[in-house]
Amino acid sequence: MLWLLALLDDAGLVASGRGLGWLAVLGVSALALAALRGHPLRRPAFVGAAWLAVAVVARALGDGVASVADGAWALGAVGAVLVAGLVLAVSAPARVASASERWLTVLGLVAAAMAWSVGAWFDPGRAAPLPSLPVLNPIGLPAVGALLAVTAARRLAPDNTRPLFSVLVSALGFGALTVAVLRAVHTGGVPWTADALWASSAAQAGLAVAWTLLALALTVAAVRRGSRALWFFGAALLALVVGKLFLVDLSQAQALVRIGAFLAVGAIMLLIGYRAPLPPAHGADTDA
Repeated sequence: MLWLLALLDDAGLVASGRGLGWLAVLGVSALALAALRGHPLRRPAFVGAAWLAVAVVARALGDGVASVADGAWALGAVGAVLVAGLVLAVSAPARVASASERWLTVLGLVAAAMAWSVGAWFDPGRAAPLPSLPVLNPIGLPAVGALLAVTAARRLAPDNTRPLFSVLVSALGFGALTVAVLRAVHTGGVPWTADALWASSAAQAGLAVAWTLLALALTVAAVRRGSRALWFFGAALLALVVGKLFLVDLSQAQALVRIGAFLAVGAIMLLIGYRAPLPPAHGADTDA
């Protein structure tokens, strides 16, 4: 833990020749873990070493990329390392880590991946010299990877915490979709500021359509699974869209954009009513 705090405190710890020192530390840690197998101290030692290894690699790659590229490349490199570390921890075999060691390691990396994802929402995702594209940018792809990795980590969670994981994954997915729409609008020329995005008719219409499509996907999935809870979640999102249309879009959007948004949302709502009606309650007579 002291080594991890030192890494976070000193921005140059992985620069120059000191990177060799970190390699030595991690190598000694691996040997010590092999010798501690079955010892009570192995679990905290394993978890701390795993977190430290991911932090060192993320810091080294982020600093290295930042020295040669501008924009979101460095932030994306850190996110990619966190996702890779989480995937490795989730898929670690029993001969490498016990169930408790793997779960504690995964829990810390899930927290790191989520913190990175939320922090990345505030970056416009510029990919100079490449064009900035929604999702297909240095932080968009790691963000999708983080979402998938956290979803995979859910299967390791205790049964009583899985609903919380579902809520976290839903929040990350909703945030990622929202930011992808805003980045697309920013690519079209809207400044990356809260005021400019809020006042943008394209941003408001894009969010309305994207959220309604998400509601459609949720309700269709709910019908296929027979999940009334998921259907009601999609319906709540649809209600949010309708409220947004009347409270925000109706007063801000340009006439043509406003009409287009209302037509698109209305068409998707009709499709939801046709293709994804409310699933019957458990025990209800579905033949009636």
